[in-house]
Amino acid sequence: VNAIGYPDTTHLGQENYLTFAYLGYNLNSEHKVAVGMHQIPFGILPWVSSSFYQTLANVLGLEDVHNVGVKYNYQGRALSLDAAYYVRDGGSYFGPTRDANRYSIGFVRHDSYVEGGTDSRERHQFIGRVAYKLTHGEASSSEVGASGLYSRIQNLDTRETGSRLAAALHLVGNYGRLRTMVEAGLQRIDPRNPDQNNALITL
Repeated sequence: VNAIGYPDTTHLGQENYLTFAYLGYNLNSEHKVAVGMHQIPFGILPWVSSSFYQTLANVLGLEDVHNVGVKYNYQGRALSLDAAYYVRDGGSYFGPTRDANRYSIGFVRHDSYVEGGTDSRERHQFIGRVAYKLTHGEASSSEVGASGLYSRIQNLDTRETGSRLAAALHLVGNYGRLRTMVEAGLQRIDPRNPDQNNALITL
């Protein structure tokens, strides 16, 4: 049975992928290191979304992304610092698509039914994040933070290498049973597509 508007949905649910696979070491109570596939430290952690209907940050590949690399974390009483390097994305595993059988949103090789699709992959991703927690009494607190990301985008059609640059500011407030989350950012991608049509990239 196929869904209206989609050429083939017979393989829905037939997708398997890796989400976490890493080794972690606590240098002490404040300093930690993780090597392998794990969540990138960008923006509000662990998620900007608060429901099944996720946010634009997820669609853009900046929320709940799991890549392969090394991550350092410092967690003090109020200050939190993260620095990470990812050699590659989380990979594609078993499923109905050409390259998007994965947990995270990322740059992929397009399937044949995608009009104007691109063939790209992300490598050598550098990320930094800083957050500071402010306490307002026993039941209230807030967190302010900033994140930055830079990576290389390999175009598999032109064999050229472009780049990705992203930055975000966030504010999280916890006031008893009320929780507020605000994140604002920007992202610039140079995919080096054929014919210099750099307005599109397949995720």
